[in-house]
Order: sequence, then structure tokens, then C-alpha cells
Amino acid sequence: MAAAPAPSDSNSAEWDWRIKLGLLQKRYGALKNKSERPRDLDESDYDSEDDERDDDLLWKLLRGGYTLVNKAQQADHPDAAEILERVQALNNDLVNLAVKRQLGYAGVKSFADRPGTLVKDAMHSFMGATNGDRLADAMANFLGSLLGRPASPPAGRTLTPWAKHQQPHSASTRLSRFRDGIEFPSPDNHPFAAAVLQARCEVYEDIVSDPIRMAISPSGACLAVISRAGYKQRDPTLQYWLPGDDPKPQQHYVDPRLIATGINIVLDDDRKLMFVDDRDRIKSYSWDGASGRPVHTMNSMKSHDGPLALLPGGRLIRGGMGSALCWDLDALETHGPGPKYKRIGKGKYSWANCMRDRANDDEEEYSTGSLPTTTIAFADKAFEPRTLHPVSGGHVLAGEDPERGYACLALDLEHGGATAARYIGHAGTITGFSTSGGDANAFLTSCADGYARLYDRRAPLPVLTFDVEKRESPLLAAVLAHVDGLPVMFSGGVKSEGIKCWDVRAQKCVYELSTGNTEVAGLAWSDAHKTLYATGGCSHKDWMGAYHGYRDFEMGHIRDSDILGPRKRGEPMEREPFWPDRAIHIENAFGYAYDAGSHVMLSYRFKEQPELDVLPDYGDGEPMDDDWF
Repeated sequence: MAAAPAPSDSNSAEWDWRIKLGLLQKRYGALKNKSERPRDLDESDYDSEDDERDDDLLWKLLRGGYTLVNKAQQADHPDAAEILERVQALNNDLVNLAVKRQLGYAGVKSFADRPGTLVKDAMHSFMGATNGDRLADAMANFLGSLLGRPASPPAGRTLTPWAKHQQPHSASTRLSRFRDGIEFPSPDNHPFAAAVLQARCEVYEDIVSDPIRMAISPSGACLAVISRAGYKQRDPTLQYWLPGDDPKPQQHYVDPRLIATGINIVLDDDRKLMFVDDRDRIKSYSWDGASGRPVHTMNSMKSHDGPLALLPGGRLIRGGMGSALCWDLDALETHGPGPKYKRIGKGKYSWANCMRDRANDDEEEYSTGSLPTTTIAFADKAFEPRTLHPVSGGHVLAGEDPERGYACLALDLEHGGATAARYIGHAGTITGFSTSGGDANAFLTSCADGYARLYDRRAPLPVLTFDVEKRESPLLAAVLAHVDGLPVMFSGGVKSEGIKCWDVRAQKCVYELSTGNTEVAGLAWSDAHKTLYATGGCSHKDWMGAYHGYRDFEMGHIRDSDILGPRKRGEPMEREPFWPDRAIHIENAFGYAYDAGSHVMLSYRFKEQPELDVLPDYGDGEPMDDDWF
């Protein structure tokens, strides 16, 4: 720690930052008042150029707060913690105003990156296909014409066909597309890292229900996905796999007896349990022997409907406003061995408000659940988490519920729920955290503003910011892995419908993996199986199983003889193929024309010498009657 400045300097520094922060707050207030004034179409301030200036001012104010925090950290200012907290409060207000003005997180460009730390993809993330953006381009040109602007072509949408010679290795999967100018680690010093960064992998698929969130146990013994199924996708579904040595393990299924589809899933290696929830209860199911038998039901007290996390010592927590409920798992009552499982908790749980499509009362389970063992209060009583992720040292990383703000905290739940650290830079909901055993101080966040951010736990500002979705859609999943000691990041695209591999040390996007025109909802990396898992949701298929927006497969796009022709699952290639009209990728964007045509779990199993023909089967998507007109 640097020595504290002299008293006179301290007073000067204190008044300096307070004055600067006060000016930022004053400018925000003026902009907020302006935004809230009713608009008259005849007034001159109804002007898109004026709006652009206001949006630019919003970003400058966010940037100004970041500058204050950065200077305080560099100077080891005695008020650094207070500066950070107050700047975060201002950032919450600024982001809320930006969301209100722009009708979404997308559009708030990164504001907390230092020079040289904003990492961009050299290729436009939407692969140059005009198909996927035809409507957007037409709308942009129409609105531009109203303002007297000339029509513009779909800039950055030109893409040359995939070519085998662009692949860095003969064993690179055909479902990858590489960027130019990439240097790879030596295969002698880092053999597996070279294989990963050269996309040498076999690709397997499994059909799933509409995925919400996935999780993998720390050992890699169990992989699970909580999904939507049933009538109007109102039913929760738990699908899980026990990978072992099988590259394509059997899928297992559990019908959680919950009244709604939750968004949280946690896996416990020691007890071989999967935890899922709805707004009122948490249930656990065993994966031991692939039994899927119910074990616990826990009562969330109708007060805590936030995220789940496992703490050391067999404790499960669930976040809520100002606190977390905590259960000591080994002391809880269980449902017993079955087949007639006993009820847990006093009274009878009511299914009166259930929205599920239930065929009969046998699908209902009436346990009210075990009450929490204790409650852990947060030092900040107004903090409500949306995401939780335990890390070493007894801390839990927490992303704030967007109804409250956009803070990222490290909570010390072992010592009164104190705020141990605060991290700044997010302009949207933190959708997930990722850590790796290769670096105990590093963590990665994925965010609804379309960015992934890499932090050092000892500093409040991001080390690197990755522009994944180019502010055009949220980023739901990103994972950090250390391969042969080298840091690698994988990010899953929603609008970009693909997985990108980033070399963290080189600060470059290396390649993109095809997901078969599906939106990536979850990613998980398994060190044990050297496999990247991804869940993809098919936006071209509705809840009734009907396809929409498919067109004829344009064979004219296929000019390279190395691109495999499409196949239907389990059938010869004679079937006429089709392609989603609004897919971001065109047919020859990759070396294998692949459309999943369904929600899928994809496994990218990396090897030094994979079998090149291990590729997922072509899907069943086809035009419906309405698509022909």
C-alpha cells in the first residue's frame, strides 16, 4: 500500500473527486429531466442528431465515472472504496436511462476499458449473410430516408465461402471458421492447447427441450440442463448426462415436481445431487446410478426466489433481498428410498396457481419443504442478487438483480455478509460467472449488454473486455478455461448463433464454431473430458414443433467440394434439404453445411487427432405452408 498523502493533499484530493462526481451527477440530472419532458413533434429537439448527442453524453458520463475510479485505484486513494460505491450508484442511474431511451441494454457501448483492453472480433460477428438482416437493413434504410439520408448497403456483410486451405491444421473440424493472422502455441510445448486453438475436435449432438440454463459438476461427472417443455413450454424438464469415457453418453430425464420452470440449477459432486427450483421451493434429485430419484425439498419461505449456490461444508444457499437462506444438506429430512416417497415439511403445498399442463393429480407433489437452517444477512440490506458463484477464500461473486442495479460484488458470507469487493463496468444484467483452476484470481462475466469481461479479483476494473455480440443482443454464456496453462475463453452467441474461441494472452478471436443455426443458451468446459458443451435453442421452431421461416437450400452457395452435403438424421442424403431464411450464417459459412433444426446439446470433444467425420446429423427443418407465400 502506498503511504497516505499529507492532510492538506488529502483534503484537496477529497474535494476534487467529490466536485467531479457532483458535476457528473448534475449533468445526469439535466439529461434525465430533458428525457422525461413530453415531446412536441414540432419542436426542434425532436431530432435524431440531438438524440445521438444525448446518447454520446450518456456514454461520456459513464466513462467519467470509470475515470474517477481508475484514478483513485492508481493513487491508492483513502476514499477509493467510497468513490467506487458512489460511482456504481451513478452508473445504475445512467444505464437505466440508457435502457429507457434505447429500449434495451444493447447500444450501451463499453465504458470501463483502458486503451488496448477492448478485444474485438476481426470478422463481423454475423458472418456477412444478408439473409439474416434483410428486414433490419430495409427498416434502417426506410428510417434513414425519412431523415434525408441515402440508402446504405449491408456494410460488413460480405463473406467469402469457407475454404479448406484457411484451416490451420488438417484435423481442424469443418464446423470451424478461422480468423486471419493467428499465431498458435507450439505443439511441442503445449500440445493440447494447440489442439484446442486449432479446433481439432469431434462434434456430437443430442436433442433437448428448449434450454434455459446448464451446469456441470466440478469433476465433470454430471452435466445437466433445465429446460422448458410441454404445453406452451410451461413444464420444467431436467435432462442430464453422465459423460464418463463415452463421447456420446446416454441422456437421462427427470420431471421436477415444481409448479413452474425455474432458471437455476446447481450440481453437488460429493452427494451426486442436482438442485432445481421454482419461486417457492427447491428440489434435489440424485444422479447416482442415473436414478433421478427425489432427495430433498426445501421451502424458500415465499421471500427468496433468487439464485442458488453451494458453499463449503454442504450448505446450499438461495439469494433474496438483503439476505440468503441457507440449508445444511446433511441435516435435512429426505424423501426416503422410494418407491413411495414421503412428504417433507408441515402442511400441504398448494398447486392452485400452477400454470403447468398437468394430465392428472399424480404429477403433483405436496411437500412444503424443509425450512432453512439459518439466514445469512448481507451487509447491504438493499442488495438483491440475480447470479451467485462461489470462489476461493469463502467469497461468493454476485451479480445484482436488474430491478435494483447492475453491481458486481464479492460477498463474504462467512463474516456477516460484508461486501468484500466491488467490480465496475457492466451495463446490463450479469448472466453468468466463470472461473478456472488455472488462476484463482481470475473470473469472467457474461452480460446482457453483449460483452464478456475478464477481472482480477484484486482490482475493480476489467482486465479485458470482449465485444462478443457487438451490442446487438445479450450474451448469455461465456467460459474461462486454462489449457496447458494457457487461458482460453469461449463465448456463445445469441444473435450471432455460434461459439467463438478467444486467445486471452494474444487478445484475439481465433475461430468460430457452428451451432447449427441455434442460439447459445449455455456453455460448460470439462477439464476431465477435454470437452466444450453447449446448449443451443432453435428460434426457427415453435413450442408445438412447427418450423417457420425455412426456404430452399441454395446449392449455388456450395462451391467447395470439401463441404459435406446435408443429411437427415439416420437417413441417406437424398432428402431435399432446407435452410432458415433468417439464419445469420449462409450455407457455406463453414466447411459442413449444418442446420440443427431443433434444440440441441452439442459436445465439442477436443483431441490431438480427432476423427474428422464425427459431425452432427442434418436437422429436419422444412418450410411450412405459410413459408411458400
